[in-house]
Amino acid sequence: MYGGADASFVMVEDDGISEDYAAAEKSMSATRTTTWSWHDGTKTLSWAVHGDFSAPANLYTSVEPVLFAHGAAGPQRKGSRSLGPAGGSVTFN
Repeated sequence: MYGGADASFVMVEDDGISEDYAAAEKSMSATRTTTWSWHDGTKTLSWAVHGDFSAPANLYTSVEPVLFAHGAAGPQRKGSRSLGPAGGSVTFN
């Protein structure tokens, strides 16, 4: 991520095989969404996972947060974090 302003986006995952994604409007069983939020003032990345989609071979299971901040000597890395159903957060120095 790039620092400088608050931001958020939603990542949608589907099985990558069927056309069940179109049915996601009626049922979350075909997809999983992860809402990512960056809070620039606290330098915190947080995420919340929604949906009961369960195709483990096709789901992201972890994230390795990296911050590219203006004026920094290089990127700041926080190591791998789980993308389990509880969500999570990480704060950069």
